[in-house]
Amino acid sequence: MFCSRYSYDFRPSQGPKEIDLLEWTSYAALDIIGLTSFKCQLGALDGGSSEMANVSKLVFTTLSKIPLGPFTILVPALWRFLPERILTVLEKVPNKESELLRKLKSVATATARQTIENVARDHSKDIVTILAGASDENLMDEDEILSQLATFTLGGENTAAAAIAWTLYELGRRPDYQARVREEIRRGPADYDSTPLLNAAINETLRLHPIVYTFLRYAVDNDTIPFSEPVQTRTGETWNEVPVEKGQMVMISPYTYNQLPGIWGDNVDDWVPERFVDLEGKTRISVGLHANLLNFGDGVRGCIG
Repeated sequence: MFCSRYSYDFRPSQGPKEIDLLEWTSYAALDIIGLTSFKCQLGALDGGSSEMANVSKLVFTTLSKIPLGPFTILVPALWRFLPERILTVLEKVPNKESELLRKLKSVATATARQTIENVARDHSKDIVTILAGASDENLMDEDEILSQLATFTLGGENTAAAAIAWTLYELGRRPDYQARVREEIRRGPADYDSTPLLNAAINETLRLHPIVYTFLRYAVDNDTIPFSEPVQTRTGETWNEVPVEKGQMVMISPYTYNQLPGIWGDNVDDWVPERFVDLEGKTRISVGLHANLLNFGDGVRGCIG
């Protein structure tokens, strides 16, 4: 939709032109979420006037202007050391960013409630129909369902938008590979199994530009974490595992894992989608939650993407 609407503005005859790609991919992601989660047209790309689209755009423009600095990392890291009563007070301190996020959650929840009430109870496999069926069978209560749909909006829009923007950026830097992807799409139906080159481009972008650089987990019991390779400490000791205590925080870095030469080769700093495709043009067999990447975590807390 974006290409069909704006291709005239970006004709080669007009020369190079700078655009904020992330802004437009954010609108596209919101429209996709509207169709898949709420079965409705939000019209973000078309300049629609739906309340969710308007609030989401306001959140994007506001949060994108927040300057990054040491306190951006330090403050969240210190929160877990504050007493709960102080956190409760801080949560209610008014600020523009928090108010906008609360407003977006409120609008998403209201839209989700209306959707659940009106959705047809059929055998469709979209998200909202499945959740509505869970409600009818008392497998999930209303609050759980509304929270799930709101989470798809709040958690899925910006992450999907950033991943799409980075993929388009890297394809723009590799016109040769871009041409191969275009030809692959033209040859047949653009479904997942028939587009290994496109899938490889997406996976390589996720590897090189993970949207979430780190995430935290807490040990539920005293345990040890084994190393894949021995590690030598500053004192000369060789460790094959590290002990963790119950309640101890463990920081996991998809970015670090995705940059390991032992797994991905010596060219880890380069965008090379071919690493995900074998010589026959088929996707390589991989391990893990998705494509041997750590971006989506693993186990019961793995991200559904």
